[in-house]
Amino acid sequence: STACLIDYEAYKIHVGETNSWVISWLALLGIGRERLVTGSIYAQRLVVPLSNKCGTPLAQSVHHFRKYVLTRLALSTQSEQRDNSILLVQRNGSRAVTNHDEVSAVVQKHSSSHLLDQVRRFSSARIIVAPHGAALLFSVFAPPDVCIIELMYPSAGQINLCFLRISTKLGHKHIGISMDPLTNTVQSLSLQEALLQCASGAS
Repeated sequence: STACLIDYEAYKIHVGETNSWVISWLALLGIGRERLVTGSIYAQRLVVPLSNKCGTPLAQSVHHFRKYVLTRLALSTQSEQRDNSILLVQRNGSRAVTNHDEVSAVVQKHSSSHLLDQVRRFSSARIIVAPHGAALLFSVFAPPDVCIIELMYPSAGQINLCFLRISTKLGHKHIGISMDPLTNTVQSLSLQEALLQCASGAS
C-alpha cells in the first residue's frame, strides 16, 4: 500500500526496471531513486502488496492513491478552481490515431511532458479525449464530474474495458468510441456526438 511504501523508509522497493516512467511515478509519492532495486535480491523480510489484474483495482485503492497524490501536490479538483478545458491526448506507434489533426479540429470547436504537468492537466480537465493506453491512468486524478471519451481499439472482436471499470469506480462519465481497426481513424460525427453528450452532462 501507499502507507507502507511511505512510512517504512528503510524498505527498498523492487521494480522491474528503473526507467524514467517508474522513477517519475514513485517520485509523486515521495519515493527517491535511492530506494529502488532491480534484479535478483535477498531479503530478510519481504512485503508483497495485493495485486489485481490490469484495469481491475480495488475502488478503495484507487481513491486512496488519488487523494494522496492530489493532497501531496496541493491540487484541487473543485469546479471553482478549474478551467474550462478539454484535454486531448495524442499517442504514437501502433495505437496512434491516424487522423489526429481531424480529431483535434473537432475537439477545439467544443473547447471553451512532464509527469507532474500531466497530473495537473488531468486534475483540472472538464473533458478528456484519449486513445486507449497508459496515459488514461492519469484520469485517476481527474475531477469527479469529468467526462472521458476513450478511443477504443477492437482486437479480435474484443474491446479492453479496463479504463471504463476505473471510471465507474471513480464516478466519472465514460463514453467509448470504437476506432476503425484497419485505419486507426475516428469518425468525426461520433466524436461530435460524444462531445455534445459530455457538454450536456457537464453543464
